Formats: sequence, structure tokens, C-alpha cells
Amino acid sequence: MKRIQAIIILVVIIAAAPAALAQIYSDVDTVSIMSVEATPGDTVLVYVDCVNTFSVAGISFRITYNEEALEIISVDTTSRSNLLETNLWTQTMPGVLRFIAYSQQPWENKILPGSGPITVLKLRIFEDVPLSYCYLRFEDSDTTSFENALSDSTGSDIIIPVFNDGYVHIVSTGIDDDNGVLQPSSFELSQNYPNPFNMNTRISFSLENRNYVTLDIYNILGEKVATLYDGQAEAGETSVTWNGISKNGNEITTGVYFYKLAVSNGRSITKRMSLIK
Repeated sequence: MKRIQAIIILVVIIAAAPAALAQIYSDVDTVSIMSVEATPGDTVLVYVDCVNTFSVAGISFRITYNEEALEIISVDTTSRSNLLETNLWTQTMPGVLRFIAYSQQPWENKILPGSGPITVLKLRIFEDVPLSYCYLRFEDSDTTSFENALSDSTGSDIIIPVFNDGYVHIVSTGIDDDNGVLQPSSFELSQNYPNPFNMNTRISFSLENRNYVTLDIYNILGEKVATLYDGQAEAGETSVTWNGISKNGNEITTGVYFYKLAVSNGRSITKRMSLIK
């Protein structure tokens, strides 16, 4: 009952925000949905990243999505935002997600200036969806409600940062042969575990036959940051561990990275992972 009352109070405050609080538009603060790749039937984590130059004591998101392709399982804060004691996610209508989190002691419990994920969405991809891009968009229901906004630690201002939409790229689970029939691959690349990771993550790949392979890490700009394997690999499964260190010996920063397995005949598989510090 207390949780419901707190939610009602917060909704009333947000609804009254245009009249009671100052709205500040910022072009240096950003909130971005981190796009992911998945196959039909997958359960994936989608992170909402925030770059903030001020202390944040409240979050309000309204995200629309294709309810015929995606199911929202859960929405929660992250290690960066877990000091916001009260959080709630609701779906008042199909294809619309509302998430609110705020601090009851904003001067002490807040998101400090910096960058990194502040919200994580757990999504399930339906089994029979076609290969496509399923967009996740920040959309207010009208022009005055400010349902997508941040509040500062004083509680006196609502900040409207730059909001960047994301998507779930639904891809095939196999490779087409010359006849257009889906065939299993002669080599496989597993999703790294854990993902997202903080200290270390394990990447495994399997070969049907002994082959020369490379396993490289790239950043979102397409720049190679590390090589985890370069040489002959035996048939069967091979596992390597990455500690988030670049080829130059530097610690990699928080963000999205890609790992690519390539074999000697020119074929390759690329997958995505997230590093959170």
C-alpha cells in the first residue's frame, strides 16, 4: 500500500511539473537505449545509458515498442542508480512501458555526474517474429507531460536531456546454403558469459575441424582493441577469458564492444557484449 501511495504521489508531481518546476533543456546530457542483437526466442538485457553532468535524483521514462515482437519481463535500476530507493515499471497499454525511479533523500542518495547504464530492461523475443529491427523509442504521450525527463538532486528542476532511441536487431539463427536452406554452421561462437561483465568474461567457440582462427575485440567505432586468439584451434570447444584490457595494456572503458571469430576460409561470426565498471 505504501508503494502504491508513493507512486501516486510521484505521478501527481510529474503531472504538475510544467506548472510547478522549471524545465531545462540540455544538449550535453544524454540518455540512450543501447541496441542489441538477438534471435527469435532469446531473452536479452537492454541497457539505458546516461551521460549526466549533474547529480540525478529522479528518472522518468516512457518507452514504446512493438508488443507483437517483444515482451517486457522486468525493468530495474543498475549498480549506478541503485541508491534511488523507489522504482516502478508499468504497462498501462500494449506497447508502452513507463519506468519511474527516485530518491527519498536526494541530497544523499543520487546518481553522481558521469556515464554508464542507469536502467536495465529484460526482454523476451517471441519465437515466430520475422527478422527485423524492433525499435525502442522514448515517446511522451503529449507535449506538456515531460514523461521522459531527469530531475536534479534539489528537486527544483526537471532536465530534458538528448534522448537517443535504440533497437533490438532480430537476426537468423543459422547460415543459408546455396539452395537457400538453413544449415547449421561448421563453427559456432557462443555469447560471452557473464554479459554484461565487470571484471572478466568468458568467450567460447566450437569448430567442426581443426582450423586457423582469430578472435578479436572491436569498439563501436570498428577499431580493434584486443586480440584474444590468433592461431590453430582444435576441433571441439575452445574457451578464452578477457579481462577488459586492450592490446596496449590499458583498461577498457564502460561501453558496448563486439567480438569477431574468423576462420581461414574467410567466414566469420560477430557478437555483441557490454562492459560495465
